[in-house]
Amino acid sequence: MMKRSRSQKERTFLDLPLECQDPDKFGYFDDEQKSMIRNDALDLVLIENASELVRQVMMEPGIIEKVLTLLSQTYEGCAVLPSETFPLRARIEEKKDMNTGTEKEYEQKVNNMKKILKKIPKNANCVSAIFGLRVSDKNESGHYGSFIFYKSLLIVYVFDSMQATNDGSEYTHFFMNLARDIFGDDCIHDYDPHFNIYNSLQLTGGFSFNTPLMLDVEEYNEPMILNEVEEDKIRIQSTESQNHFCYMWGIWSIHLRMTGRDPYDVAVKIQNLHVDPLIVIKRYIWALFNYKDLMLINYIPEKYRDFFRQHFPVVWTNDPLRTLKRNTHFYRYRFPIAECNNLDRCIALSSDELKVINVEDKTRPTPESEELIKCLLATKRRK
Repeated sequence: MMKRSRSQKERTFLDLPLECQDPDKFGYFDDEQKSMIRNDALDLVLIENASELVRQVMMEPGIIEKVLTLLSQTYEGCAVLPSETFPLRARIEEKKDMNTGTEKEYEQKVNNMKKILKKIPKNANCVSAIFGLRVSDKNESGHYGSFIFYKSLLIVYVFDSMQATNDGSEYTHFFMNLARDIFGDDCIHDYDPHFNIYNSLQLTGGFSFNTPLMLDVEEYNEPMILNEVEEDKIRIQSTESQNHFCYMWGIWSIHLRMTGRDPYDVAVKIQNLHVDPLIVIKRYIWALFNYKDLMLINYIPEKYRDFFRQHFPVVWTNDPLRTLKRNTHFYRYRFPIAECNNLDRCIALSSDELKVINVEDKTRPTPESEELIKCLLATKRRK
C-alpha cells in the first residue's frame, strides 16, 4: 500500500468537517448539515465549523473581558464590567406565569452588577459591558447586546445587532430595561443605532427562518418565483444563516464608540458600499484573533488552527457584492484580510471597501474523507 505524504494527510484534515474529526467535541451532523453535503455545499459546513471555533474561544470564561479590557486600556478613561447572562422571562411585563426562580436570579445578578459598578474608578468616564439574555431555561439559546455608559453625560447606549426597525428587535426592550435596572432610571437610555431592514447588521440573529424578510420579493432587484424547496435552500445557505456573531457585534460597537464613531453611520457606509455585514464582522474577528496583543487564535487548539485559517476568511453566498439579485447558485468566496498593528486599524479594516472578492473552487472530499463523511451522514445526531 502506498504511504500517504504529509501534504495529502494535511489536505484530508483541512477538508474534513470537525464532526468527522472529533465527534465527541463537535457532535454529529444534524439534518441541515446532511442536506448541505448532499447538495454540494460541503464548504458551508466547513465555514460553519470555523465559526464554531470562534464561538468556543469567545465563550471561554474571561475572554470577552480580556478583549474589552484591552480596549479600555487603549482608549483612556474607560472601564469594563464583567459579562453576564440574564434570564429573559424575568423582564416580561405579563408576570402571571413567570418562574419566580428566574426572577430571583435576575435580581441577584442585577444587584451584583450594581455593586461592581460602584467600585469603578472615578476617573473612568465610560463603562462598557457585554450582557446576554437566556431565552429558555431548558437550553443555552440566547442573544448578546452591548452597553456603554458615559458617566459625565449620564447616558447609556444599548446596542442590539438584531435591530431592524425604529422599535428595535424583539430583544431590545429587554436590553433597555436591563440598562435601567443596572445604570439607573436617572440616566438617558438610547438604543444604538436605529437600523432598518436594509442596514441591519444581523437581521435574523444567524437563523434565517426567524423572519420572512430575507425572501420578500420587494427587497430584490430581480425577483424570482421559487418553489418552497428552492426557498429553503436559499435560506439555509444565505449569509444570514452564517452570521451568528452577536457577541462580536457587541464588541465591535463598543470599539467604534471608543474611537468616537457612531455605529449607525458605519452601518450606512457598509450599506452604501454594498458590503455584506457578515464579511464586516468576519474581517473584524480575524483582525482581533491575530492582533499581536491578543492573539486569540492561540486559544484554538493547535491541530485546528490551519483549519480555521483555511475556512474562516470565506463566505458561502449567491450574492457576494450585495446586488440583491436572487439566484440559487452558491459559491465559496474568499475576501481580503490584513493584519493590523494597532486597534484603530483593526476596527477600520472591518468596514473598508471591498475592492476584490475572489471566487474559489468548491471543496471536494478526498477519497479517504469521503468514506468517513458517508459513514457519519448515516449516523443519527447524538442527543
